[in-house]
Amino acid sequence: MKPKPFLYDTFLCHNSLDKPLVQNIEAQLRARGVRCWFDKYELQPGKNWQQFIDAEWPRIASVILCFGKNGISAGQQYELDHLVPDAKPSQSIIPIILPDAPVADDAESLIPEELRNNIWIDFRNSALNPIDALIWGIQGENPYIRLSIGSYYKETDGLEEQELKQYLGKLISKDSKILSYPKQVREVITEVFEDPENPENILLFHNGVSVPKDKYGPGHMRSGGWNLDHIWPKAFGFRDRRNIISDLHNICPADFVYNAERGAGFFYDRRLDFREKEKEIAPTRYFDPRGVIARACLYMEIRYQGLNSDPVLELDEKEHKPGEGHLGSLETLLYWNKLTRVSTVERKRNDKIAEVQGNRNPFVDRSEFADLIWYPV
Repeated sequence: MKPKPFLYDTFLCHNSLDKPLVQNIEAQLRARGVRCWFDKYELQPGKNWQQFIDAEWPRIASVILCFGKNGISAGQQYELDHLVPDAKPSQSIIPIILPDAPVADDAESLIPEELRNNIWIDFRNSALNPIDALIWGIQGENPYIRLSIGSYYKETDGLEEQELKQYLGKLISKDSKILSYPKQVREVITEVFEDPENPENILLFHNGVSVPKDKYGPGHMRSGGWNLDHIWPKAFGFRDRRNIISDLHNICPADFVYNAERGAGFFYDRRLDFREKEKEIAPTRYFDPRGVIARACLYMEIRYQGLNSDPVLELDEKEHKPGEGHLGSLETLLYWNKLTRVSTVERKRNDKIAEVQGNRNPFVDRSEFADLIWYPV
């Protein structure tokens, strides 16, 4: 499944008489990290609503079409007539039956004929979790398959602090493979960071800019080229350790200028420049690397904690000197982990790296592990 580079994940098309029900669905989606375009929060007073919606539509990855007991309003019909036919192949169209629709009504009779070939979700059906199904439609990630990853962490129930840290460290080091650096690492990185809109390009980690895959290495330093960047800098604890240098969970593509400017710095909010802040870098592309940075660094501490003769890497608030296995700021990284949700793209990268390298990043699968280790209740 290719990631969807849109500013909003979904748009809720509904009859205003159904707004209380639809607002409840929107709140559940938002609580699960879905970026919703909902008229109550997005329509600016004084604007022509039709023109406003038409202008916003290219920035939205999917549309949820809500059908209930109140039928289709004139405004909803406008959206059906103008937005749905203009949808791009990458924009999902998801009909849903609201929970107040009469049970006696067949779902097919509630949905306009032109949408009946789309798989719909019936919120009257208690046999499944309709919000899970809706997120599957929006994000392209099957939550029922995702739940199976839970068995990977089945022995973590009830663990916290040092016990959980040590268990996860043993778990993710057990089957970890060592790749050649940079050859094999580069091959995987060009795949997991591939631009979904241009398979000849990759998306740079620090700013989301699309650059040709073949502009790799020092020969392209002056022409917008890229190289491999270690999120936890090599200078802090593992400069000559081949297994750590090649760890895919800590590597990303970056341009030479960014890589040189960041150097071996550590992470805290004052250090962030404009390229690393949450922003819209194109009319349809939304970007914020802070959560990915945090989860990569948290992974590095639990992966390399002195097991199997590995060095000890530690996140803290100390002053850091090159050569020492310390990085910070732990407080900032824990905050970033909560600030920026795990995206479908990040999960897909984790899945692919697990296939190649043999281990997972637990904080991508279960971001709450961070609080259980460092801030248990």
